[in-house]
Amino acid sequence: MPDDLGNAQPQRVNLQQLMAGRYFIVPNYQRHFAWRKKECEELFADVVATARNPDRQRFMSTITAIVPAGNSIYPAYTDTSYTELRPFLVVDGQQRLTSLTILIAAICRHLIAEDGVHSSAHEPYSHFVRAKLQDGQEILRLLPQDIPDHPGLMREFFSDVVEKTPQGKGFEHIIPAQKRLKDAQKIFEEGLKNLTSITPANLLTCITSRLIFILNTLSDVGQAGEVFEGINNRGLPLSVLENIKAYAVYAVQSFRTGDRLPLGVNGTSNANELVDAFNNAIGMIYNYLDRVGLKDDDASDLLAAAWPILVSPISSAGLSSEKKGVPDSLDRNRPAQQMRDSLQIAAVQTEEQKSILLNKLDDVLTEKLVKASRFFADARRPMKEVSFAGIGLERSELSELRDLHQRLVEMSSTSPFLPLLIAYRTVFPGDGNGYLLLARAIERAAFWVYVLGDSNTGKGQKLLAGMARRLADGEIGPQEVLKGLHRFAFSKGKSIKLDDDELEDKNLETRLDDMFSVSNDEGFAAVAYEWLLSKGTNLPSYGNFVRRHTDGQSLQLVPTSGRGQLPHGFDNDLRKHMNHPGNIIITRQMKLRITLDEKRTFNSLPYLSKVQELEKIGYKVPLPKLELTAKWADKLQGEILKFSCDRWSFPESGIIVERTWPLHYSNVEYDEPSGEQ
Repeated sequence: MPDDLGNAQPQRVNLQQLMAGRYFIVPNYQRHFAWRKKECEELFADVVATARNPDRQRFMSTITAIVPAGNSIYPAYTDTSYTELRPFLVVDGQQRLTSLTILIAAICRHLIAEDGVHSSAHEPYSHFVRAKLQDGQEILRLLPQDIPDHPGLMREFFSDVVEKTPQGKGFEHIIPAQKRLKDAQKIFEEGLKNLTSITPANLLTCITSRLIFILNTLSDVGQAGEVFEGINNRGLPLSVLENIKAYAVYAVQSFRTGDRLPLGVNGTSNANELVDAFNNAIGMIYNYLDRVGLKDDDASDLLAAAWPILVSPISSAGLSSEKKGVPDSLDRNRPAQQMRDSLQIAAVQTEEQKSILLNKLDDVLTEKLVKASRFFADARRPMKEVSFAGIGLERSELSELRDLHQRLVEMSSTSPFLPLLIAYRTVFPGDGNGYLLLARAIERAAFWVYVLGDSNTGKGQKLLAGMARRLADGEIGPQEVLKGLHRFAFSKGKSIKLDDDELEDKNLETRLDDMFSVSNDEGFAAVAYEWLLSKGTNLPSYGNFVRRHTDGQSLQLVPTSGRGQLPHGFDNDLRKHMNHPGNIIITRQMKLRITLDEKRTFNSLPYLSKVQELEKIGYKVPLPKLELTAKWADKLQGEILKFSCDRWSFPESGIIVERTWPLHYSNVEYDEPSGEQ
């Protein structure tokens, strides 16, 4: 079959023909292996169904690959049968190729285990999994991408997966893709053990000869960009990162003259080098998301959160009528299109405008968005071991920072503050102490607005994004940000204006007194929450919401589903059990630990008995050991106010220092609840 390289000519091939004379490389800008149990099981079932019908073929969709130029860093090899193996870079199809490679390797191991000289296993293994070269070396026929800062690790790891090394070499597990590769191996091996009506040898023949692909070969990455643009224009789904990558590569292809770029492009004058920079940047972003277990779809949230630090550089290109601001920064579906609208290829008329557009894409993708993805991943998965690596904090401070971020996650309040968190780390990348101070302020503001305030999920998000944009542009500094958060908290998210005296009509103590008034539910919540913080209690969630009981004397401390609301679908017959003073309601969040009957029994117990019974089944309730009462809350209100004033007040100098926002205030002594009614 002719090999029409460089003309994107589709070829109909089976797997044997696809691999003939080629080895495949997954470039670093591609996502890592993403198939999970469902996809692997479906693939195995499809292959088995095809193998059972000898007259049937199975269409496996399109494989799109780039054939590197002659001066490529990817070499050609010659195997022991004198066949030249040329490198092909996988643009589309790595999930199928990776899974089939693992499956073929599993079948070959199975056959060789039955008969060590089984020719039907050795030859396919060399053709599809690992080829022996004339110089005595070996090469995988599919090379996975590298993990940034860990060159070669994934290739060694993938080699271990297909070989299933008996000694089980100890590899560093950095990203979830490594576990998914191992899971795929286990799924296929289990499937082979349970195979009926056909043999593994029949299955191998089916895979290599009756799975049909359409192979598209391209001569350079620029053509791949055009392919992606075509896919996008037809309305087929692309991830937001693929969309941005396609547009950036397409821009390079549109403005290049041979290998040359317009004069004035920063860093390089070579088109292929700039494309490589874009590809590597997308690879870094995928890596940061993947290593903490975020999905491709989370990239839309990343771009929305990072938009405040991107909007001004993009607007300054002057290629659209977009004004500087953050009007669409909260819509996860808008920023990618907004970037394209602001950096319009069609609007470019001069060489200078071409350079400006490429430089803006370079800055946005390779600098700002890569950094933002790392900060975004840290904030979304703060308890992962890799999160906040290199932030420059002592172990205790790092632990505190992770706890602060985790409480934001459990409050469902991370998203509103992400633009501000990303902007601060982007502007002050080495200021770990300043970032910790900001995280403390944000955690407090989030509690006041999103727990004590109403459950309006959109409250203040646009205001916070606007403040993040001003911080990123240097219009305000850290002091103004902290003051803005102070106002944001005490106005319940209605204002973060920094240039008026809107809230100065009341002093801090008066405002706190209003907030902590034990005449309302949120006052009880504030007292209990601040008391728990002062005791150094490890709060696993923000579900510790306090309500005044109808008798006016006792408080009900209810672990909830979030933001101080009772869980959705709360059983009406359980409401009567809230009549117990200081009761804890067992919610759906706890149901995995107990049966329905146990749940009803527990909910009928008094507070103290319930705590004891829950601890017996391993559910540690992070609450006082004795009952909370309104009398106890009234007694502590004065000390709580003092504690909060110290947390929220500003020194006369106006300079906010770290000690102004301590996690705990050791000089305040709180009484344990006495159980008095």
